[in-house]
Amino acid sequence: MYSALKYQGKKLYEYARQGIEVPREARPITVYELLFIRHEGNELELEIHCSKGTYIRTIIDDLGEKLGCGAHVITCAVWR
Repeated sequence: MYSALKYQGKKLYEYARQGIEVPREARPITVYELLFIRHEGNELELEIHCSKGTYIRTIIDDLGEKLGCGAHVITCAVWR
């Protein structure tokens, strides 16, 4: 996971860059709303209203895994 959160005093993105996966506990988040905006070819545009600290890239990775097709984020914008 590419994150500034730390594990044993080292940032998670430092482990990720070395290809090392570290154990981490799931953190509670809330997805208040998930809106389907657009679908074109193999691209999907969503708008997600969620709690602070939510990793959108992780949600998208999980969604792709559940759908059995894989998924990744191309662009991510944050509005507050």
